[in-house]
Amino acid sequence: MGKIYAGQDYKIQLTTGQDITNAQSVKIKYKNPSGVLGEWTATIQNALTGVINYDVLAVNNIIVGTWVVWAKITSENGSILIGESSSFTIYKEGY
Repeated sequence: MGKIYAGQDYKIQLTTGQDITNAQSVKIKYKNPSGVLGEWTATIQNALTGVINYDVLAVNNIIVGTWVVWAKITSENGSILIGESSSFTIYKEGY
């Protein structure tokens, strides 16, 4: 992946490696550079391999710094799958 700059659209894609076919809830949790925790409702791209994604629109991409993201899947029986964390950096244009 190339550099991501504030004000650009980008896609977050995570792979859990688990079958999430009957998931009740599919989220991408995040910790932004200020330490604030939050979550986005993700889309399942491939349920059998647990690939999920979320499109961040340019208008929402305004916080520069290192972000940490991870999957949080709630199955049909209520069990919760937490994925490994991953990080990426949003840069200010010109840097």
